[in-house]
Amino acid sequence: MSDSNNHNNNHSPLIRSLQKAHKQSQAQRTTLGLWNAGLVGLALFLVLLLIEQQFYLDPWVKSVGLAVIASTKLFSLWWTRQKGPQSSFEEFYRQFSRQSGLEELRYAVDLMQAEDAKSKVGDTSDSASSSTLLLFLPYNKHSSMRLFYKT
Repeated sequence: MSDSNNHNNNHSPLIRSLQKAHKQSQAQRTTLGLWNAGLVGLALFLVLLLIEQQFYLDPWVKSVGLAVIASTKLFSLWWTRQKGPQSSFEEFYRQFSRQSGLEELRYAVDLMQAEDAKSKVGDTSDSASSSTLLLFLPYNKHSSMRLFYKT
């Protein structure tokens, strides 16, 4: 039993690193949506200012213009968040391994998660070891996996 727990602790830094990167990508997506909405609002506000300087708009027209700008910002933020479904952790690491050319990473994480699930259930009949699979990851100090794992 302690060997199983020790084994799970051997690969948990890799999975924790991938989970951290997944959370960062989701936070970056949210931040991008906020920036997009802010830039759209700023551009529309500048257009309203230029029109105001040329035509001296009535207060109600300026109020309607500001309301339209605010609703456009909210729509832009909503559209950015709805544009693509947020990827699950599994989709994230599979896409990362595919894009970086490290299919072995996907296999290793799949195996680690399967072993974690089996250890939670108490099934120890499979003797495959994720640490053995990790030995097959290419050792290249410049590879994406090595650089990613260090962060």
